Amino acid sequence: MRLRTAPYNDAMRLGSGFNSYTQQVYVNDAVIKDNKSTASEKDLRPKMSGPHNDNGVSQQVTFTSRFMEHASDITDTMSISAYIDSSKIKENDINFFVQVKVVNQLLVAEDMTQFNAIPNLSAKAQSPFTEVYRDSFISSFLKGSEFNALLSVKVMDKTKISDIKGQLSLNLSKAGSVTKEELLRNTESSISVSWTGGGDIQSDITSVASGNEDATNATPAKTNYPNTGVITNSNKSRQTIKTMAKAAFYFADKVRVYPQRTQ
Repeated sequence: MRLRTAPYNDAMRLGSGFNSYTQQVYVNDAVIKDNKSTASEKDLRPKMSGPHNDNGVSQQVTFTSRFMEHASDITDTMSISAYIDSSKIKENDINFFVQVKVVNQLLVAEDMTQFNAIPNLSAKAQSPFTEVYRDSFISSFLKGSEFNALLSVKVMDKTKISDIKGQLSLNLSKAGSVTKEELLRNTESSISVSWTGGGDIQSDITSVASGNEDATNATPAKTNYPNTGVITNSNKSRQTIKTMAKAAFYFADKVRVYPQRTQ
């Protein structure tokens, strides 16, 4: 059976019919267990997604960094268009995007194999099968997290754009290593960060920006804030690059402690 993924939302329940095109949940218990009982959270069993790390947590980490040319590419990828001013993006000479996707484990209910027809549904109503049950069902969940960051730079001296791009690409390919003091001199820079899961990392981002780099190694404390956030910061200091890089490279460590369902 082919497995596909969709962004998680709280309406998703095991066995529910699902429209993979509109990403909407429909009939509850469209698919049930072998013994004809409905599936519940207790039926979920973890399937590890990768090799164990030192903390016994299996993780798959995908790190992506690239220059973005179009505003639509950025807003579609980050999925936070409401927080991004597309006109500002167009005005910038450089838009550098960093994304970290972390999967801790796959939660599967393996004995969900029985189709559960709705009783007393007329043959006329049942004929358009996909209109009632849709084309797929919720069979499992992924636990993990996602971190997105966008560094935008407006360069005063246009002859330096290529040099700055090269330095950004080189420095952000290392674990937060930004050593060029002149890198963003005579530029206007801004950084936008969004994340799901990983706990409340805003304090870490703020600490790094103020020069306390050790804060990113600390275990995050539980808070009353949801594991979702958006931060936009503007200044002319290279600390914004260190903030983005440090947060990105340590994000997987945070997700070991505070994952959430993502798909």
